[in-house]
Amino acid sequence: MTMRLLFLLLLFACAMQSPGQEHHQTISLTPSIDKSAILGIWWSPEMQQSAAFQIEDSTIYYPDQFAQYTYVLRNDSLFVFRDEGVGISVIVRVTADTLVLSAFGHEDTFTRTETQPVESITTITVADGVVHRHIVRTAGPWNIHALSIDMNRSELDIVSALALDSLLGRETTSSIAKGHPNVLAAINADFFNMKTGEADMNQVMDGEIVKGVKKPLRLQFGVGYSRTPYIESFVFEGSTITQTRVVQIDGVNTVADSAIVLLNHFSDWPDRNGATIVVLKFARMAGDTIVTVAFA
Repeated sequence: MTMRLLFLLLLFACAMQSPGQEHHQTISLTPSIDKSAILGIWWSPEMQQSAAFQIEDSTIYYPDQFAQYTYVLRNDSLFVFRDEGVGISVIVRVTADTLVLSAFGHEDTFTRTETQPVESITTITVADGVVHRHIVRTAGPWNIHALSIDMNRSELDIVSALALDSLLGRETTSSIAKGHPNVLAAINADFFNMKTGEADMNQVMDGEIVKGVKKPLRLQFGVGYSRTPYIESFVFEGSTITQTRVVQIDGVNTVADSAIVLLNHFSDWPDRNGATIVVLKFARMAGDTIVTVAFA
């Protein structure tokens, strides 16, 4: 059976807001605004890529930061307990579809996303188990392409790929897709170094680690062996076991000062910064452990 592949390498962006200035005011214990009026997903014309935030009963979620904070509503003021301090916004007006907030003399208007009209939705069946939806919304404006994939179909698969089939290098998404047979859809993925093309985060291809980092900067998309999709903060963990000790590995195909990293055949670093290289020759597999022979 011919295996048809789908590249679904999602791009997640992360932004941080600057800490606010101190704000002092008298706090009443009884809210003058009904909390239920502000619950929901709110959108702003300035947030073209995603909703501005989602207010739930006790938390506010900011999708552009992948961050969730607790809050309290007192009188007409919203107190958000961020990691860097308490942010305070005054609710100027709230209706069924509009929320106006004021902070430090500046007003922002948000619209409940459920009220945003969808101008057009085009649905096309790309293949059995693969449906493409094109959503156009002038408010924003939004031009969204969404792909639904039936992961119960064994002939479909989601894989990752490399530009120029190398850790370093730049290539357009369409060009990468042309280099792989039976591709139904492809999407750009991950932040990368604009000079070298190296991806910032973890990447796994066909069960082999292309790059592994211990401190993820943002969420990533992945598919497990059970074909279950995940959106998580993936962290690399590994160690090398010798006859006398166990040494932690700090990453795969990444360069860091005073670190022990594993370089495999995906690595093509022109400058090793004076690093000591130990060649490991594959010997055999023992469960989830790769047994190698070291050559200094």
